[in-house]
Amino acid sequence: MESVTRRRRTNYSSFPRVAAGVFAAQGLGFFLAAAGTAVSGRVTRDLGAQAATGVVAGVLLFATILLSLVLWRFRTKQVIPDHAFGTKQGSKDWSAADLDKEWKAVIVGNPSGKHRRMNLLETGRWSRWTEIRRLNKLSKHTL
Repeated sequence: MESVTRRRRTNYSSFPRVAAGVFAAQGLGFFLAAAGTAVSGRVTRDLGAQAATGVVAGVLLFATILLSLVLWRFRTKQVIPDHAFGTKQGSKDWSAADLDKEWKAVIVGNPSGKHRRMNLLETGRWSRWTEIRRLNKLSKHTL
């Protein structure tokens, strides 16, 4: 089997992206913890303990709402081509000229459908799902 065909049949791992995400989150967390310690000491001295507690609670409420908005799955994207489950219809970007007898769609896990709801972090150009959509010939993004 050709190396290109073998590569297409490989199950793609997101470990490097996950490791980079954990590193970024931990780094940001340590930075925010240091800044929060410095700021909370200053606010406590300037406003008093009760007011400082209210300010910190307000900041945490804002951060929680912002995180909820980022993680809310608001967009539906097709991840698996229409023809992957035996139907003859192709996707918008896929024509009969692209037919390769050895090509097979990448199907991760046991999907319940061809579409997936995605949040803001999953719709980025460098995300795992964008790469799977590109490999399944559903996206025109190239590297």
